[in-house]
Amino acid sequence: MQCKEIQDLLKADYFDGEASQRDQRQVLEHLDSCGKCRKLEEELRTQRVLFQKEKLQNAPESLWQNIREAIIKEQLNQEENAGYGVLSRLKELFLGQRPAFALASVFTLILCIAIFTGVFMQERQSPVQVNSRESILGYSLDNGNSDLVYGLGTNIEQYFF
Repeated sequence: MQCKEIQDLLKADYFDGEASQRDQRQVLEHLDSCGKCRKLEEELRTQRVLFQKEKLQNAPESLWQNIREAIIKEQLNQEENAGYGVLSRLKELFLGQRPAFALASVFTLILCIAIFTGVFMQERQSPVQVNSRESILGYSLDNGNSDLVYGLGTNIEQYFF
């Protein structure tokens, strides 16, 4: 193993007894040959002894109360600023550094919607409209009478067609 791996094991698992027996053996072998890692092992052992001698002290209740109040205050601030954040981001997006790009995007979007709805509306013509067109086309055929311009020979037909 390399020094980096040994140092990581020393800091994490070795002193806690969580390292495997194979890893413990490799650490001991490495410590015999590497002075730098041996020095780190001694420092960590000293620190561990000092921490184990110290008594566990409970935090005062006022500290916990201050933490609770700070959490509640932060949550309220986030809720208040949630709507503002979205609006400011949208405003910055559309009116920010590239207003021409934003204007072109909006224009393109409106154009696409207009084209789509126009095509969609043409396809959705009512049957009454289709039938009336067919009937007008059917009557406007010349039935062999060349005197009649539109087949029916009425003034109204001549007026509209």
